[in-house]
Amino acid sequence: MKILLISDIHNSIENIKKLREVERDVTFVAGDLVECGILDVDKFIEVLEEIAHQTFTVYVPGNCDPPDSLTELNVENSINVHRRFYKIENYIVIGHGGSNPTPFFTPIELPEDEIYKNLEEIFSKMLNELKDIKISENVILLTHSPPKDTLIDITYMGLHVGSESIRRIIEKYQPLISMHGHIHEAQGMDKIGDTVCINCGSLKMNRYAIIEIKDSQVKVELKKF
Repeated sequence: MKILLISDIHNSIENIKKLREVERDVTFVAGDLVECGILDVDKFIEVLEEIAHQTFTVYVPGNCDPPDSLTELNVENSINVHRRFYKIENYIVIGHGGSNPTPFFTPIELPEDEIYKNLEEIFSKMLNELKDIKISENVILLTHSPPKDTLIDITYMGLHVGSESIRRIIEKYQPLISMHGHIHEAQGMDKIGDTVCINCGSLKMNRYAIIEIKDSQVKVELKKF
């Protein structure tokens, strides 16, 4: 499966259009489709529709997105995986939108204990319903925030501002791969145990990633145009 991973679009529809010729099977969006301060979900839908027009799209909202984007918006050719799991090809995607608290009081911020509780519930539900799933081979974690204290949660100021809860979940369950955004400048890769962790960077800053998964092997290309 070949995945185009984008995040932190912040209304940059022109940059979405530049991706039309990028070969992939599916697009994953790690949140922040609109600018902070835009609470009208119609703008979020407009951006999502532009992405989903290109290819089937799996997404979570980011901390800057309107709270109404946490619900299923019924945009054709897309699925919101916030606080749920979803099967695509041979893989299960587990998603969580919003972020851990920031200094900016953005629309979708959650306490760390709530993020952990939500993700723990999703993993438990998946394991109860899908008895034979091998998390290390078949599960993809898609969240807006990256895990804390990694190479992919560092701001320009050198601060690690990722989520402690997301890191704990990755350490506990060891999914095959985890995909994130949120920290625009922290495009890169890291590993937590055997889990490959990716921040695709901000599409508004012309950054994205291509991830190819085959036989539980992960190939990542960090891109910029």
